[in-house]
Amino acid sequence: MTSFYADTETESFTATTRVTKSDTWLLSGMIVLAAFAMVGTLPGRTHGLGLITEGLLADLNLERADFARMNLVATLIGALFCWPCGWLLDRFGIRLTGAAIILLLGISTVGIAQSHSWSALSVWITLTRGFGQSMLSVVSITLVGRASLRLRHATAMAVYSLLVSLSFIAAFRLLGIAIPEWGWRDSWWGLGWVVILAAPVFGLLAMEPRGSNRTSRTDTQDSVAPQDERGSATMVQALQTPAFWIFAVASSLYAFISSGMSLFNQSILSERHFDASVYYDLLAISTLAGLIGNMASGWLAPRTTYGRLMAIAMILYAFALVAFPFVNSIYQVFAYGIAIGVCGGIVTVVFFGVWSHTFGRRNLGKIQGMAQAATVLASACGPLAFAESMQRFQTYTPVFWALAPVIAMIALASWMVTIPSYSNDSSVPTRAT
Repeated sequence: MTSFYADTETESFTATTRVTKSDTWLLSGMIVLAAFAMVGTLPGRTHGLGLITEGLLADLNLERADFARMNLVATLIGALFCWPCGWLLDRFGIRLTGAAIILLLGISTVGIAQSHSWSALSVWITLTRGFGQSMLSVVSITLVGRASLRLRHATAMAVYSLLVSLSFIAAFRLLGIAIPEWGWRDSWWGLGWVVILAAPVFGLLAMEPRGSNRTSRTDTQDSVAPQDERGSATMVQALQTPAFWIFAVASSLYAFISSGMSLFNQSILSERHFDASVYYDLLAISTLAGLIGNMASGWLAPRTTYGRLMAIAMILYAFALVAFPFVNSIYQVFAYGIAIGVCGGIVTVVFFGVWSHTFGRRNLGKIQGMAQAATVLASACGPLAFAESMQRFQTYTPVFWALAPVIAMIALASWMVTIPSYSNDSSVPTRAT
């Protein structure tokens, strides 16, 4: 371990930030705006596309396997959009870049609604993946990361995560009513225009949070104190740290498993002798548990480190994966749902907050873009692992048991990770908090 890492137990900082009441309201507004931006990624996400999959397949007379392969390619290509997004954010700012991305996502969503051929559909789905799941996600977490640096960081991230979860639930509810009533094309066309009209609104409301924080030494560990005043890392420096890779791999493993389980959830439950109705109950319970995880991690964050929060989530996830093949009652299914929901809530808060805390905000767009790309790639590959397990072994159990020890090792690494700190010229690593 190089000398610019330090033990967070023995050396810590807290921030004394001069923020007026008007600043607080403005920054809080940016957090709300960031949450709505994340919800705007819905047309480019698997859960969003899943709302119209059956109607789309029937309308275009597509085979399910062919559509799955097209979705995989679209997701992988879409992940590449993360890299230019980080550069655009750092070069042109969040207002112009965000508004342009939202506009392009809306146009792509309308394009899906008007697609009548395989080639057109594949192009538009790829673009919604790129502009939505990849680029707009980076915009959202960059905006909230920069805004929260001048507020109570952990609390801000927990509020943001809570708003995102509640807003997604509301969006799914509204689309669940609209699609059966209007059909998938009209519903997706309307959603696309809502996103298009949101672009100028974002451009008018989004602001680059600025201001300096004075950092002072205290005796109390505050692992989520802003790092920006001790300097910011470049993307290359971030990639050279164990911290970046530990948090990126942990988040990506969660995305890998979550995407696979989401796509084949009914089949996975059927293997445990539960019918399809249990899936909807499990989804509701895990969503509620995710909100609890959001709030609990927001309360714990000022009292511990992001590494230890991630370790708690990963240990809980490993136990849930090991236990699931033995589930044989409805109560055990619900217990599993609570466990993975809480885990997801914690991972969400850590992923949204750790990058600005660890590496500062000067190159935040590029760094978060790299991390987001890793999770997108993982989510694209996850379903293949589950499908391969069922095809080769006629069961999903090998995936659960193969991944559980890997996640346990990441939990240990997360617990022990130390956070780098950088001098104000972003070129000299120093001791960490």
